[in-house]
Amino acid sequence: MSLFTLAVLLLVSQPSPVRYTVHQDKLLATAADGQVTTVSLPCAGLAVVAAADRLYVACGEQGVAIFTLATPTAPTLAAQKDLGGRVTGLHVALGQVWAEITSVAARVVAETGEAAATAAAAASTSAAVAGSVADAGRPAPAPARVGEVIESRTDGVVTNLGTGAGVARGQKIELFLEEEVSLASAEEAAIREQVVAVGVVNVVSEGHSQVGLGLNEAVPVGAKARVSTKEPTSSRFLPPRAAGVWSATFSLRPFFALGAAGVGTVSDARVSYRMDAPVHLQAILEPLGVGLVDVGNIFATAGNVVLSYDTRVFEVGLGAGWSAVNNELDAGVADSRAAAEGVGAITGKFDNVNYGTSIAQVARLGAEDGIHLQARNTFIYYHKELHYGGTVGRLQVPVGGSSWVLAQGGGGASGFAYGELGLRLLLMGNGLADSLFATASLGGAGLFADIPAPKSKCESYNADHYWGRGDKCFKSVSYGGPMVGVAVEWRP
Repeated sequence: MSLFTLAVLLLVSQPSPVRYTVHQDKLLATAADGQVTTVSLPCAGLAVVAAADRLYVACGEQGVAIFTLATPTAPTLAAQKDLGGRVTGLHVALGQVWAEITSVAARVVAETGEAAATAAAAASTSAAVAGSVADAGRPAPAPARVGEVIESRTDGVVTNLGTGAGVARGQKIELFLEEEVSLASAEEAAIREQVVAVGVVNVVSEGHSQVGLGLNEAVPVGAKARVSTKEPTSSRFLPPRAAGVWSATFSLRPFFALGAAGVGTVSDARVSYRMDAPVHLQAILEPLGVGLVDVGNIFATAGNVVLSYDTRVFEVGLGAGWSAVNNELDAGVADSRAAAEGVGAITGKFDNVNYGTSIAQVARLGAEDGIHLQARNTFIYYHKELHYGGTVGRLQVPVGGSSWVLAQGGGGASGFAYGELGLRLLLMGNGLADSLFATASLGGAGLFADIPAPKSKCESYNADHYWGRGDKCFKSVSYGGPMVGVAVEWRP
């Protein structure tokens, strides 16, 4: 039999509207209308032949697999026979199905050594032959089964492979999708496999097993599963990108103002959506700073909408929005409130808060849920001039299966500054939909601003924190203190 049987061998004993071919461990049933059905084989098929209501597949060392044809387009495995040799071909003759079997035999070429050595060799050969005959009568080892995913969970997937299929706890399972590909000839088709993930069995029963997956790994129901020697695909430092997921984050960083009576906060909020394509859209309110202190109230905030090119290993984006300006960035500012006598630092109001258009830059090197270094810059277009607005940066490092250490902070002309060291925890889910993160941190935060003051305050040589520009007078106010932060991120 030629090697052509590796691809196609169809011997028809009676007219049939279905054509059968084998390709590795797949049986392809092609109907008259061209519709192709794929059936998994318990072996790597070498040849196939249909006879009466049965279908026979040559399985090499594993004998012959026999299928019933109650439904011609969906053959069902009925039995597997070991024929004591390597089955390489099949044919029908005299009303019966015959198998072509390749066997290995040994013949004596010449006798060497003394008679005792010859006798010993003969005895050894006889024992080996007897062992081979005994082994030939034993059934061949059961081939590795190909199962499928029947349920998806937040901590992994459930397959229909259990101890009955030779699966044990701790084994690695390869999860993959199959795609039929048409080749040059319209009568030929091939199956292409796409590995989605490789996980580890953590719970197993006779007929099922649960396979644990890594952070942000997702496998659809219906995907194929088989025992594998490949290494698990989960990664803590470079996990897959969480695609097609919404995210809402709020961080609260309250502090007590040292040396003054009052409190403040340097918080932020963000809503984002990572598309299936490498696109990340986010609306960021950062900072959300408010200070209520007897030396002067301060309101510091900025909001931007950012569109990014987002991949597993890096992100770059650009956006625009608005920003509060608490400081006199422009020497040409003519703020009518600053000229009003009696407008001092202690007013109970948010004084001299101006607004300008902001431009935002976002850059990240590393995985969002792995190790990464991230920075966000802002620039403020204020009174027809472009000014540097500020920078916020973050360094994140995984330290466990579901925890990260992070250091972040920054500041800007909108009137804020903070720095913190925190621990981020995954409380629920695997990083995709229905996941909840929480972060606790310690650090320091503060707010600062230039508040209008009576002109007379700037006329004194020993004025404390007062300064003038033209006919206007301002007082520089800043306060801060130790901060305790908490952040929550929900991915619905």
